[in-house]
Amino acid sequence: MKIGEFDIAAAQRPMVVAELGASHNGSLETAIALINAAAVAGTDAVKIQAFTPDTITGNFPRPEFIIQEGPWKGRHLHELYTAAQTPRAWFPHLYAAAREAGIDLFPSVFSIEDIGFVKQFDPPALKIASFELVDPILIKAAMWENKPLILSTGMAGWGEINAAASVVRIHPSVWLHCVSSYPTPLDKLNLRFMDVLRRQQNFVGLSDHTLGADAAMMATARGACLIEKHITLTPGGPGLDDHFASGVEEFAQFVKAVHLAAAALGSSDLDWKASARDDSEHAPLRRSLYVMEDVAEGALFNPINVRSIRPGLGLAPSYYPRVIGARAAMDIPAGTPLAEHMVKEMK
Repeated sequence: MKIGEFDIAAAQRPMVVAELGASHNGSLETAIALINAAAVAGTDAVKIQAFTPDTITGNFPRPEFIIQEGPWKGRHLHELYTAAQTPRAWFPHLYAAAREAGIDLFPSVFSIEDIGFVKQFDPPALKIASFELVDPILIKAAMWENKPLILSTGMAGWGEINAAASVVRIHPSVWLHCVSSYPTPLDKLNLRFMDVLRRQQNFVGLSDHTLGADAAMMATARGACLIEKHITLTPGGPGLDDHFASGVEEFAQFVKAVHLAAAALGSSDLDWKASARDDSEHAPLRRSLYVMEDVAEGALFNPINVRSIRPGLGLAPSYYPRVIGARAAMDIPAGTPLAEHMVKEMK
C-alpha cells in the first residue's frame, strides 16, 4: 500500500508525517514555512485539516458547545474552530508549496463537504480523526474517493473501533493508536494497544501527542508503519497547538530518532545473520581447533595435542569428534591452526 511515493508495506521504517493542525496561527506564510521546515527535516508528508467551523460544529449558544476541560477549556467550539481552521483559500498555495518542497500533503476530513472540496487537489490519502471515527457515513464517503485512509482511534472505544473496521473492511488503511491528551504523558500512552490493533489490522501506527521523541522510538520498535506529530514555529507560544507541538529543531531530531530506531531494528532475514557473522571484525576471535604440541606425520590426534581455543583461524570446533583418533597427514608444529588437509582419513 502506497501513500504518495511512500510504500507502507515495503518500507523498513515508519512513514513520518508532520501535522500542521492549528500551528499556522492564522498565517499562510507560517503554514508554508512549516511545510518547508518539515521537508528539510526529512519528513515524508505533511497533514493539514480541511474543516471549516460550519462543517465541524454548529454556532449555538448552548452549554454543550463550550469546552469543559483541557487546554481549551471555556472556549466555544465554533469560535475555537474558526481560529484553528486552515482557510480554504490557502489550499492551492499549500499544495503548490508542498510540490515545490518535494513533499506529500494530505488532509484530515470532517464532513462530506470537506471531502468534496479536497478532491480537486488529488491528495495521496485522507485522514479520519478519532472524534469522527464514529461516523460511518463520513468513512464511506472517504472510501469512495479511492484513497488510502488513515484512521485515528484516540477518542473511540473498542466497540466503536470494531464498528469502523467493519465499514473499512479491506479498503487500504492505516490505523493509528492515539491518546487524545495534549500533551500525552508517557505513562498514559499504553503503546501495547498497538498490538491489539494489529490483531485485526495489517498496518498500525501512532498519532504522537507526547513531548520529545521517546514515544516515537518505542512505537517504531513495536512495528509502527506511520507516525505523525505536530510541528510549530513557536513551541511554548500562544498558539492553539504550541503547548504540545514540536519546534522545528526538535521535530528534526524526532525524525532522526525515528530513522535511527528503524535502522537499529535492522532485518529479521536469516541471511543477514550469516553475513553479519562472516563479515564481523570479531570473527577471528572465535574458537577453532589448534595443534597444542608438535605432532609427527602419522601420529594420532588426541585431546592433549588438539584443543578448541581462540582465535578462529582453524577448523571449527564441530570438527573435533572427527579429528580425535585420526592421524596427522604431515608434521605439524605446535601453535598451528588445524586445517582439513592436515588430517588423514578424517572420520
